[in-house]
Amino acid sequence: MLFLSHILSACSGKLNGSVFSRNRGGQYVKTWVSPDQTSTTEREAVWDAMAAIGPRWATITDAQRQAWSAYSIKHKRASRLGVTRPAGGFQEFTRANITPQQANNLLGNTFEWRDGPPTGAQTAPVRPPTCTLIDGNATLHIVCPSSTQYEDSDDAGLAIWIGTPSPATRLRFYGNWTLVACTANPHDNNTTDVDLTGPQMPASGQSFFIRTRYFDSKGRLAMRVTQRILAP
Repeated sequence: MLFLSHILSACSGKLNGSVFSRNRGGQYVKTWVSPDQTSTTEREAVWDAMAAIGPRWATITDAQRQAWSAYSIKHKRASRLGVTRPAGGFQEFTRANITPQQANNLLGNTFEWRDGPPTGAQTAPVRPPTCTLIDGNATLHIVCPSSTQYEDSDDAGLAIWIGTPSPATRLRFYGNWTLVACTANPHDNNTTDVDLTGPQMPASGQSFFIRTRYFDSKGRLAMRVTQRILAP
């Protein structure tokens, strides 16, 4: 549970069967309901990645842990309530490793652990890829705008999640995202095709949501974008 100030002006989290959150309309409260699918393949991949991060943190050196803490102080982050503060060394370590390790667990990628924090200049933001439905909506075709924007490294990656096809009137996706691909070294492999055959394949006129995230060899995020396209 997370509160802002002693007066209940803003809060986020679950308390006594109620969920406190906010959206574009402002603060709201709703009754907590247990999720329908508590265990899915995607969630288990995330849990496995999280379960591996703690033991990995214990194996890195004291100097590396101190470096992550210093990195956290230098790169403060905003909480769900908009308060900017250091997230902590372990949290930054988790942030840098969770997506690569999730891709390793779920898709068979072989990204290395980011044991030390990023050094040097921040990776410049890159433009999101172009996403197109082809083959009668059975294939999601993803093209990076320019390979030169991406680091030439096998430990850099472009991760791709998709949402369940939704009605055409839906402008935002609410539900479980599925990690369907993670292209290693998009500098060289800047085109990716994802097979959508099955329940993930949208029907004509449906909204289809894609979330793409690019991370460099140090785990820094240089692009995180959600796109919506209408299936032809």
